Amino acid sequence: MNDRRPTEASHSGRRDFPGRRESAPSLSGHGVSEDKSVSVAIGGDGLVERITIDPRVLRGGSEAVAELARDAMRRAQEDWFRHFAQAEAPARAEEARKVQERLRQRLDELEVKYEQRLRELQGTFNRSPKHD
Repeated sequence: MNDRRPTEASHSGRRDFPGRRESAPSLSGHGVSEDKSVSVAIGGDGLVERITIDPRVLRGGSEAVAELARDAMRRAQEDWFRHFAQAEAPARAEEARKVQERLRQRLDELEVKYEQRLRELQGTFNRSPKHD
């Protein structure tokens, strides 16, 4: 192992994230440990594509490397989910608009039925014998 070149592992099998094929290729997430010795890249499928570890950090032992990797991974996941949410926002907004439109139409229908029922009740009261 060379102390001057980071060690890198990659995941080369690219797949789309289920359900949003058109946005998946543009999705990515990147995270770096606080000390910048470990970096992680997440691809469009939500899986880790690359982990880069500065060989000098290996001197700290496996627990230190694991902690740094976990830190970088969490940051990469947060970044990926932020990008995913941004990519999904227009679709969610459109779906919300459709739901609001269906709700508005249903409320309009209920209002018409309510007015009809009130007229029916008023007619029934008007035709009934008056009680003194």
